[in-house]
Amino acid sequence: MLSGGDEQMMSCRLTVPLPNSPNVPIQFISREFPNHRFTLLNLFVTNEHGLTEELEIAGEPDWDAIVARFKGYPGVTSVHVLRKSEERIHLRLAARESLPLREALHTIEELGIGIRLPFTIVNGTMAVLLVATNSTLKKLVQRAQKIVPGVSVAAIRPAVVSRAENLLTPRQAEVFRVAISAGYWDVPRRTNLAEIAQRLRVSKSTISETLAHIENKLLHEVADDQLSPH
Repeated sequence: MLSGGDEQMMSCRLTVPLPNSPNVPIQFISREFPNHRFTLLNLFVTNEHGLTEELEIAGEPDWDAIVARFKGYPGVTSVHVLRKSEERIHLRLAARESLPLREALHTIEELGIGIRLPFTIVNGTMAVLLVATNSTLKKLVQRAQKIVPGVSVAAIRPAVVSRAENLLTPRQAEVFRVAISAGYWDVPRRTNLAEIAQRLRVSKSTISETLAHIENKLLHEVADDQLSPH
């Protein structure tokens, strides 16, 4: 349970079963290779009927079998190996768009979570790491459990903001503090990019890029611990 002061920074792992749709190959293939970790690095909707994904897969080097499985999967139109090693492989694949997948992402967005890749998928379940104030996570968890079938919440713990700031450059730490105090990660958000940019006297695009770098650093710092099987 989430408890304590409402403004305490907390982190938790939200796990969401991927939609049971034939147009979501990663859902089924990750179940066929349950000991591998599939990381969705990028997702582009290329047109009305298609999307492109970039995946990194880690585990035993069953790469030929996994690539063949993607290539033979209905709905996948192309698969390219970008690089590989004994530990992992990086793929780019094109597929027909999945309405259930888009709906799942929209549902997450409706929870007030800014969609930030990467997502980790293991055995058909996507893991999303959230870091926000205690009160915000309470709202997210309550809404998630009502809206998303099969969702679960785990690894709820205090997030050490001072440690987080040590990972950032001085400028990123300044933006981080301003964004938190202004309620950028609250649900609903109490500020937006334009207001933060005006407060810091920089462009909106600069703030957007800085926040993306901040989130990327913080998520990667705790992902190995939070997203690994317990």
